[in-house]
Amino acid sequence: MLPLFSQLPPADYYARRTALFLKYQASLAALAITPMAVWRFSLEQTVHGIVDVLIVLFLLLLSWLATRGLAIRAIAWLASCIYMAGAWYVVYAFGTSTLLWAFPAGVAMHFILPDKEALFANTLLLFGVLLVGVKVDAMTLTIFALTYSLVAIFAWQFSSRLRADNLLLQRFAHLDPLTGVGNRRALDVRVAELIANRDVKCQPSCAMLMVDIDHFKRINDTHGHEVGDGALQKLVGYLHEHCDPQTEIYRFGGEEFCILTAKTLEGAHHLAEVLRQAVERATQAEEHPLTISIGVALLQPGQSASDWFKSADEALYRAKSGGRNCTHIA
Repeated sequence: MLPLFSQLPPADYYARRTALFLKYQASLAALAITPMAVWRFSLEQTVHGIVDVLIVLFLLLLSWLATRGLAIRAIAWLASCIYMAGAWYVVYAFGTSTLLWAFPAGVAMHFILPDKEALFANTLLLFGVLLVGVKVDAMTLTIFALTYSLVAIFAWQFSSRLRADNLLLQRFAHLDPLTGVGNRRALDVRVAELIANRDVKCQPSCAMLMVDIDHFKRINDTHGHEVGDGALQKLVGYLHEHCDPQTEIYRFGGEEFCILTAKTLEGAHHLAEVLRQAVERATQAEEHPLTISIGVALLQPGQSASDWFKSADEALYRAKSGGRNCTHIA
């Protein structure tokens, strides 16, 4: 079944953002920690030097795995565990002077984990530091606990708000503001996804319906653009009313809409006729009656996105040139 676009967050937003951050933090870790490892080896602090090298190597490995799209959530938690273990180790080994390392580690987890999980990981990091901080006096630990708690809460609030704003921007970038359906950008992304997945076993048939309001220019020229906008919104309402939840509706441009549905060619043709008759029947008694023409095209094996659009558009052209208020199959 096709997912309803308006109910879906951007599918790869979290993965891309996390992979990018892991790449940057691995590079920064290599630049910041590697010189310290060399310095520790020069002081014959072999164990500490090996720990520094292992941290860098593990972060570089996780960064490489993340860029290949492998289990990004598990990779994010592994990276967070490295942050926590590293902070615990340096506090246990060196005491007060290394408490500050916990702060960048705690903030970093908000960039790779969901908000609540990052807050939980920060709580683990804090309690771990309090348990292993045997070389830190009680007053310093108390001050650290208070300041770290505040930083963790502020990072959580900032990350939560930033994530919500980004998601909202992503939705606005893919929705048509007038009608509330997916826009051309969202349609192109979805069609590319369907074409990429069409060879998957048991993939259902997928049909495209290209819908155009008949004589829409006449409505705008005669009654004004406000009435024309109302006609577009009204049409989308009728389309939603007679389409099942798995059918996706997009505004292709102007008065033209594109519908994607997981139906056979016969099923898509039947849906097109249902929509056409419903619009005509619902508006025939109104001051500005509407009729629509529809072209139907099934996604064919080996067909590109441009060919699929062209096929549906040609079917729509034949429907309009054949008298309008009718359906034509590619």
